[in-house]
Amino acid sequence: MKVTKHFSAAEMTTTASSHDNTPTVEAWVNLARLCCEVLEPLRALCGPLRVNSGYRSPDVNTAIGGAKNSAHTYGRAADLVPIKNGNALDLVLALKDSGIPFDKAILEYRGRSPWLHVQVRNIERAPRGRLLMSLSAGVFEEFDETDQRLEEWK
Repeated sequence: MKVTKHFSAAEMTTTASSHDNTPTVEAWVNLARLCCEVLEPLRALCGPLRVNSGYRSPDVNTAIGGAKNSAHTYGRAADLVPIKNGNALDLVLALKDSGIPFDKAILEYRGRSPWLHVQVRNIERAPRGRLLMSLSAGVFEEFDETDQRLEEWK
């Protein structure tokens, strides 16, 4: 089943955890918003994207050590990498001035390849377009494209 033209329900809910990961109706609505408003426009700018993590049930989120109130548990977040062109830094740079209505985007890195966490806000609240980076666990700072730590991905 497709959520949008390029994003399937399976890829937005896949998990390696053995816990049930069936979204609630509210989470499906949020996943559809995320795909329509953010992921499809970002894909149009950057090419095909791989979703490493989309919706996470509370049990799945706990099992993998996700943040307690993670946007993933509401279907409002996805972790992405480009499939063909560039890397997660390229996604952040494309998103930066795109006009895509995201709430928060975080360039994350934990010793492997970087990924982009992108999320939408609760529908009643306006998106903030906040760009952050987290280059070590638990440390979040404003995104700075001139930061020397990003040189290896340029």
